[in-house]
Amino acid sequence: MARPDLLEQERRETLAALDRLLDDRRIDEGEHRRRTEVARRALDETELAAVRPAEAPLAEAPRVEGPSPEPGLAAPTPATAPHGDPADERGYVFACMGGSVRKGPWEPPELLYAIACMGGIELDFRQAAMLEGVTEVQVFALMGGINITVPEDIDVEVNGFGFMGAFDHVSKHAPEPGRPLLRIKGLALMGGVSVKVKPQPGQSAGARLAKRFRELV
Repeated sequence: MARPDLLEQERRETLAALDRLLDDRRIDEGEHRRRTEVARRALDETELAAVRPAEAPLAEAPRVEGPSPEPGLAAPTPATAPHGDPADERGYVFACMGGSVRKGPWEPPELLYAIACMGGIELDFRQAAMLEGVTEVQVFALMGGINITVPEDIDVEVNGFGFMGAFDHVSKHAPEPGRPLLRIKGLALMGGVSVKVKPQPGQSAGARLAKRFRELV
């Protein structure tokens, strides 16, 4: 784990690089806002690396000493993953005879696979840094359970099947155009999948009513 001062320096450099991408119109404001939020909450270099642009340097790059390249040969460069690799937009959550939880501030990928085999998975998106557009979650519960909680300010589309099990979706609000969409689909085989829409943690009933009133007017 990096020293706190190095981590803060990397955070500043990452935020500055994201600002340059926005100024150059290489990313839109929504993508800039999402990456910036993740960078500000990052607790280690791995989380920063997930949103750092390819051209952003690290806070402290070790200098490699070695012989000069032979004439006519290019100098070796470190191997880096290609920017925008589709594999980076996928994630996996497994629970086999145990449990797995994703809640609080976290960054869901564009496509998330959740597999529970005789175990339980909890996915809470209420404090997650959601992507603009569609985030898809493909679930499979075999003699296990998957509980998914989503906030009220995103839309949910559920298409699942329960065989000797249940695939439930509980929602009281209608979809609205322009909001992020969470698409959930999959199979519950002798297990259960539950999708519920809930307010943000700690939000009082009065605050929820005020928010609903502002949306109506």
